[in-house]
Amino acid sequence: MKLFQRNHDFHKTSRAILHNSFVLYFIFFIAIANLFVFASSSKLLACAVFVLVGILTSFFSKNMIVIMLISIVVANLFQYGTQLRSEGFKNEEEEKEEFGDKEEDKEEFGDKEEDEEK
Repeated sequence: MKLFQRNHDFHKTSRAILHNSFVLYFIFFIAIANLFVFASSSKLLACAVFVLVGILTSFFSKNMIVIMLISIVVANLFQYGTQLRSEGFKNEEEEKEEFGDKEEDKEEFGDKEEDEEK
């Protein structure tokens, strides 16, 4: 009997959180800030994903807290999750810029050695 009572308390608590106006305004502020960050850094594809996920989620839920939370999570996973795959990978051009061209170093050192021998 206690197990069902705990489940009922959880249901009441989650229902209270999902219908709280302060939580709604807090999530709304986070969503607007997130869209502002995406727009100011020219990540318009992430903004579009945010809006499209919000529209699609509104077909399944009428709770704005749920809609905005799902939109925030999916847009951020889309934006920052794609950057995790290429972490640590560098192509040859980036390595040359970072460490300098080794052939140029050899020529510089070779010229100095020849001058010292003369």
